Amino acid sequence: MKRLFFLAVLALLCALLCPGFAEEAPQAFTSGDYRYTLLPGGGAEITRYTGNAADLTVPAQLDGYSVRRIGDRAFSRCSSLASITLPEGLQSIGNYAFYRCISLSFISLPEGLQTIGADAFSSCNSLTSITLPEGLQNIGETAFYGCKSLASITLPEGLESIGDEAFSRCSSLTSITLPDGLQSIGDIAFYGCSSLTSITLPEGLKSIGNDAFNGCDNLELTVVRDSYAHRWAEENEYDYIFPDSYDWLLE
Repeated sequence: MKRLFFLAVLALLCALLCPGFAEEAPQAFTSGDYRYTLLPGGGAEITRYTGNAADLTVPAQLDGYSVRRIGDRAFSRCSSLASITLPEGLQSIGNYAFYRCISLSFISLPEGLQTIGADAFSSCNSLTSITLPEGLQNIGETAFYGCKSLASITLPEGLESIGDEAFSRCSSLTSITLPDGLQSIGDIAFYGCSSLTSITLPEGLKSIGNDAFNGCDNLELTVVRDSYAHRWAEENEYDYIFPDSYDWLLE
């Protein structure tokens, strides 16, 4: 009897002191080939796609609920998926959301997307180019890791950070333009991008992580004189030029 009383008191204390202890998992719903849950702030999060379409347009609503988030691993290992269009109103893409979608060669992302999670598109080996939309603020770590066919990518103004290893081992990447508002580049962000020959580092950049461009053997940086990027390039012994091709005459 005393044991039962002790266990009941313990359970009550856990419920009071650890509110999450007593919380139930979000209720799951199904709409066609999509499983989803409802978000606390309104809207739906796709938790899993169960179809096998090659060309897919994700609906803006499921059962009347606006799709706000693609959840972790929601489309991971969908090997038949070749192209996908994501809906307006989408705000975030979760970790590993499209991991190892090996046939995915085209993806359309809506304006207003704010965050791309870790490993979201890693090992999507058929992806050749992508344009990231206005409104995107952060690219998660290893987001495009190992996308071996990715040759060009357009980053939006307003992007603030590129996570660790975000484009690591994108060995076909030849062109990328960093926006003026970018503040940080993570560790090993462009490691092993052996085809990348030039990149312009914005004047307002405040942080470049360890070995950010290691393995980019043919890379030449363009930096603004006396900027953080200029000092970083000198300290780390990278080849660089100034935006004005005649600036060397002033030295």
